[in-house]
Amino acid sequence: MLAIMSTQHGVMAFFLLVLIVGQSRAQAKGPIPEQVIVHVKNGMEDKSDITIHCKTIDDDLGEHLLHINDELTFDFRPNIFSDTIYTCSSKWLSQVKYFDLYKHSRDECGDCSYVVDSKGDLIFVRVKSTKSNDGASIQRCDHLKSAKLCARSLIRLERHQVAHMVVS
Repeated sequence: MLAIMSTQHGVMAFFLLVLIVGQSRAQAKGPIPEQVIVHVKNGMEDKSDITIHCKTIDDDLGEHLLHINDELTFDFRPNIFSDTIYTCSSKWLSQVKYFDLYKHSRDECGDCSYVVDSKGDLIFVRVKSTKSNDGASIQRCDHLKSAKLCARSLIRLERHQVAHMVVS
């Protein structure tokens, strides 16, 4: 009888721990993470093809050949117990580059748009769709060597019209 009570207490303690951990993460990002949509567009200046291969520890999207202006789109719900990170490799000419395309702890966008662009060496232009305090859409470029390249890449995203633009 004592062993059964001990087991029941252990099970209850486990579920209580899961509930507490879930609640602490929920306060930071909401109880159930909203679906995230990711767009990756080939905006290569030299109009060459690129091959993109993105994956998380749980999901492998496989390789995708993107011709100029082609877009890879996928969606997912972020993991509530660990940081969701989509790591990608890209092949362009003879180069292979690796980068974290999406990282839930870093990217607070529900509809995230990224453009792969070139200028000499391969440059990844990350365009991040967010909402400002007044609810207007903002697109921000990160990880760039040049604000001019960022502005040019934003112009190439015809489908994502914005009210404001912030270049960081």
